[in-house]
Amino acid sequence: MLRLHSFSVACWGFLLVGGATTMLGLLLPALSRQWGLGAGEAGRFFVAQFSGSLLGALCSGRLLCRLGWRALGAAAYTLLAAGVLALGARSYVVALTATAAYGIALGLLIPATNLFVGLGCGGRRAAALNLLNLAWCGGAVATPLVVAASVTQAGITTFAKVFALAAMGMALAVGISSSAGTPKLAGAPGAATGKDHYPPGALTALAALFQFLYVGTENSLSGWLPSFVGRLGYTFQEAAAAQLGLWAAVLAGRMAAPVVLARLDARRWMVASLILALGGTVFVLSVRDWFALLAAVAVSGFGLAAVFPTSVALYLERGRDRVVPAAGLVFACGALGGATIPWVVGLLADWQRDLRRALVVAACCVAAMLLIEVALQRPERRLRGSKAPASAGPDG
Repeated sequence: MLRLHSFSVACWGFLLVGGATTMLGLLLPALSRQWGLGAGEAGRFFVAQFSGSLLGALCSGRLLCRLGWRALGAAAYTLLAAGVLALGARSYVVALTATAAYGIALGLLIPATNLFVGLGCGGRRAAALNLLNLAWCGGAVATPLVVAASVTQAGITTFAKVFALAAMGMALAVGISSSAGTPKLAGAPGAATGKDHYPPGALTALAALFQFLYVGTENSLSGWLPSFVGRLGYTFQEAAAAQLGLWAAVLAGRMAAPVVLARLDARRWMVASLILALGGTVFVLSVRDWFALLAAVAVSGFGLAAVFPTSVALYLERGRDRVVPAAGLVFACGALGGATIPWVVGLLADWQRDLRRALVVAACCVAAMLLIEVALQRPERRLRGSKAPASAGPDG
């Protein structure tokens, strides 16, 4: 089992990872001013971060099995520190390369940390992964305040140095964490006992599709929500409040999930979460009243909150930990969905000249996730039915 010390280190690290994942958009105006970049040239930073993250995610599962958490985690946090530090360079090319480097680090850390915690927490993995991803949300929400204060007062270079120092501290913390708290990954392929209900390839393909849809839905809602609210005639401040309401609901949902999961099976919580997310998303697209819209956004965010961490927990449980080497593909497909589905929503909005109709794509994605989860639960329900004791007949 995972020791509390190792879990705490993972959570503190994920706070930093959440900030690093979302900070580029906040740093981009300062980077653009530094070299006089146009929008097209500045956009290359996003391409560099996404490409690096995709590469890191694809490699993460196999590297975790081969190197173990301590070696991989320490190396990835060191790469994160080096990449962010080089953002303060005076060369555009160096800064672009640095963005790709810390993108690789994020691509390694997000899957590997989720897998490390999921493998180490056994029957409590769903609750533990919700707490871990709550830390990620905390970093993502706090980053705008930190970046706004530090970059405005001291510039990118000072911010980069402080962030790099924190990342090196995490590399050291992971490196000296107790080996007893590290799950034994080498035994994962042989961990299965009894009959397998999911061929590993089919399970990984469905999990990859699920993550593609989930990350695409989350990015579409959070990315397009301010524009959607603005087109309803509300002010910029009200649009920002709606987006803040979405992330506040996600935070609340991940805080509530460990409490709920202590009393409710993870499978039932997943279905309930997806139904809430679907209802909230449909409600968002159906109302115009401000308070009703905020309520709908809150329901949608609360429903989405537990989906990602709980889906990772169920993937490991259903695959009986044999799927760890292929897990990088699942996370990489999530990153691909985050880049693709919001773009498709934008194209549809231009074609239909109606963002409301385009955002129906997000509702359809949630419905598809619900169908995938229900399909995955069917063999499990049959197994429980076959194990139920037969009704007792008369002796004799």
